[in-house]
Amino acid sequence: MVGNMKVMYLSRTGSDHAHLLLHTEGPVPNFSKPFRFLKFWTESDDFTEVIKEDIVRLKEELFKVNPSANN
Repeated sequence: MVGNMKVMYLSRTGSDHAHLLLHTEGPVPNFSKPFRFLKFWTESDDFTEVIKEDIVRLKEELFKVNPSANN
Protein backbone atom coordinates (compact mmCIF):
# COMPACT_ATOMS: atom_id res chain seq x y z
CA MET A 1 0.00 0.00 0.00
CA VAL A 2 2.52 2.57 1.13
CA GLY A 3 6.24 2.56 0.37
CA ASN A 4 7.44 3.05 3.95
CA MET A 5 5.38 3.82 7.03
CA LYS A 6 6.26 4.61 10.64
CA VAL A 7 3.73 4.76 13.49
CA MET A 8 4.27 6.73 16.69
CA TYR A 9 1.89 6.10 19.58
CA LEU A 10 1.24 9.36 21.41
CA SER A 11 0.28 9.81 25.06
CA ARG A 12 -3.33 9.91 26.15
CA THR A 13 -4.39 13.33 27.36
CA GLY A 14 -7.46 13.25 29.59
CA SER A 15 -9.37 10.89 27.31
CA ASP A 16 -9.69 7.18 26.69
CA HIS A 17 -8.56 7.80 23.09
CA ALA A 18 -4.93 7.27 22.11
CA HIS A 19 -3.53 9.33 19.25
CA LEU A 20 -1.33 7.94 16.48
CA LEU A 21 1.09 9.84 14.31
CA LEU A 22 1.69 8.25 10.88
CA HIS A 23 4.67 9.17 8.73
CA THR A 24 4.61 7.79 5.20
CA GLU A 25 7.10 7.80 2.36
CA GLY A 26 6.22 6.78 -1.15
CA PRO A 27 2.89 6.67 -2.94
CA VAL A 28 -0.28 6.79 -0.87
CA PRO A 29 -3.40 5.48 -2.61
CA ASN A 30 -6.16 8.04 -3.05
CA PHE A 31 -9.63 6.56 -2.79
CA SER A 32 -12.69 8.60 -3.62
CA LYS A 33 -14.58 7.77 -0.39
CA PRO A 34 -13.39 6.28 2.88
CA PHE A 35 -15.44 3.45 4.35
CA ARG A 36 -17.74 4.58 7.15
CA PHE A 37 -19.62 2.21 9.45
CA LEU A 38 -23.08 3.08 10.69
CA LYS A 39 -24.49 0.84 13.41
CA PHE A 40 -28.02 0.73 11.97
CA TRP A 41 -26.68 -1.08 8.87
CA THR A 42 -26.41 -4.27 10.93
CA GLU A 43 -30.22 -4.35 11.08
CA SER A 44 -30.46 -4.78 7.30
CA ASP A 45 -30.94 -8.30 5.91
CA ASP A 46 -28.21 -7.87 3.27
CA PHE A 47 -25.64 -6.27 5.61
CA THR A 48 -23.12 -9.14 5.43
CA GLU A 49 -23.30 -9.38 1.64
CA VAL A 50 -22.79 -5.64 1.15
CA ILE A 51 -19.71 -5.69 3.41
CA LYS A 52 -18.25 -8.70 1.56
CA GLU A 53 -18.72 -6.93 -1.79
CA ASP A 54 -17.03 -3.78 -0.51
CA ILE A 55 -14.07 -5.75 0.86
CA VAL A 56 -13.61 -7.46 -2.52
CA ARG A 57 -13.74 -4.08 -4.29
CA LEU A 58 -11.18 -2.61 -1.89
CA LYS A 59 -8.80 -5.56 -2.36
CA GLU A 60 -9.07 -5.14 -6.13
CA GLU A 61 -8.21 -1.44 -5.85
CA LEU A 62 -5.23 -2.16 -3.57
CA PHE A 63 -3.98 -4.82 -5.98
CA LYS A 64 -3.97 -2.22 -8.78
CA VAL A 65 -1.74 0.02 -6.63
CA ASN A 66 0.70 -2.69 -5.47
CA PRO A 67 0.15 -6.13 -7.06
CA SER A 68 3.17 -7.73 -5.35
CA ALA A 69 1.79 -7.02 -1.85
CA ASN A 70 -0.95 -9.61 -2.38
CA ASN A 71 1.21 -12.37 -3.89
